[in-house]
Amino acid sequence: MSEETIYVDCPLCGGRLEVAKNSGKVVGHWVRPDAKAAGGDIVRDALRKQAEEKLRLEQYFNSAPDKLSKKSEELDKLFEAEKKRIHKEKDYERPENPFDLD
Repeated sequence: MSEETIYVDCPLCGGRLEVAKNSGKVVGHWVRPDAKAAGGDIVRDALRKQAEEKLRLEQYFNSAPDKLSKKSEELDKLFEAEKKRIHKEKDYERPENPFDLD
């Protein structure tokens, strides 16, 4: 800031004015960036990302019971197959206990 000018914030546009002390004339004018427009994009993007994440999580949690039931059915089939193998091969011995090996 030079000694002959002062800076004043414009009450209408919110810009900054450089005014000459002697004459009162505006020497320079700087436009204030529109904070609402710039911030609106950021907020809009954040809300969109949050909505996408919410949708993804809802789909994940809605599909979880189906996945669990399929996994349970697969394990039941494996268990039944192993029971049939044991009865077919007459393999009724208990497996070795790892703690008894010491």
